[in-house]
Amino acid sequence: MTAANDEFRHLLRAILVGGGAAGVLSILPLVNLLNLLFLFWILLGAALSVHRFMRFKPQPTVSDALLLGAGSGLVAGTLFALLGAVSVMNLSEERLSAAVERASRFFPEAGDEILPIIQNPRFKVWLLLALCGFVVAATIAGTVGGLVSRLLLRRRS
Repeated sequence: MTAANDEFRHLLRAILVGGGAAGVLSILPLVNLLNLLFLFWILLGAALSVHRFMRFKPQPTVSDALLLGAGSGLVAGTLFALLGAVSVMNLSEERLSAAVERASRFFPEAGDEILPIIQNPRFKVWLLLALCGFVVAATIAGTVGGLVSRLLLRRRS
């Protein structure tokens, strides 16, 4: 096995571990609320990818960090989007109406404003587009997280 193949294997494993962990944490109820804070789990997943790769290559290059972060963000965002898409496709109008009814207990005027939006036939398309946007945002955030974590975790020579 060549050194390039070995490095690629370690890079891929690090991306899958960091991205997978971030994707799972992004899906869990309540825990996923931390993603509202600058895509927290995505950044942490990118840092985990860089940290894991540094076991193999103690001084990763900037391009390594970019690839690790972007890959980790892409994996996490895609995992989140796939599971989110399954949820969106299983939403029925009755379920949506029931959710609006429950929410209107806390926000009485919200029901009148929200119901026409979710009854729109394009509502699911909008949700799916929002999930695609999340994948892009997660990839960008992962890239930033990879670069920052390289600087923070870098070993001093």
